[in-house]
Amino acid sequence: MDNHKALEDAVLAIKYADTPVKVGSFQGFDLSVTVNSNMIGGGMSAGLQGATSHTTKLIESFAHNLNRLEAALYNIDGRIERTQDNLAKLRLDHAEAQKIVAEPFPQQEELDTKEQRLKVVTDELNQAAIEAKKNAPKREKTCYFERAKMKRDAARLGKKPKTPKDQTKGRSKKQGIE
Repeated sequence: MDNHKALEDAVLAIKYADTPVKVGSFQGFDLSVTVNSNMIGGGMSAGLQGATSHTTKLIESFAHNLNRLEAALYNIDGRIERTQDNLAKLRLDHAEAQKIVAEPFPQQEELDTKEQRLKVVTDELNQAAIEAKKNAPKREKTCYFERAKMKRDAARLGKKPKTPKDQTKGRSKKQGIE
């Protein structure tokens, strides 16, 4: 049986989507295939497991999928080389950063004096704000918050005894009506 036919039979036998299924080995690496559900975007992917895993997308042509798997294996050396280059750059950057951190900050004295001045000015502004609040004229409260007081005042005015001037006016009206 051809290799591509064996791969096709193994992939078509997979019953559960989104779960890697070991289908055999390929050039010394364990080979697992995942059939992706439509929620993940569909398609298939193959994973080659050695010290680390390497994945590649599969297409409908299983003969070409073997070429993709071989390319994934042959690209491992390039990935290792790129990773080592990136690691060397990171180590160099780390060494440079360590040198920069070890140096004293050239404007530290100026920063300290400006921070001290900022603290003094902030304290002065806070004190001025407190004084301004203490000396501010009382604001009138709105009707919403004074509703109870307004009701008491209205009741008090309604019960207010009439002055003699008011009583004479009331009598004259009564006399005129009678």
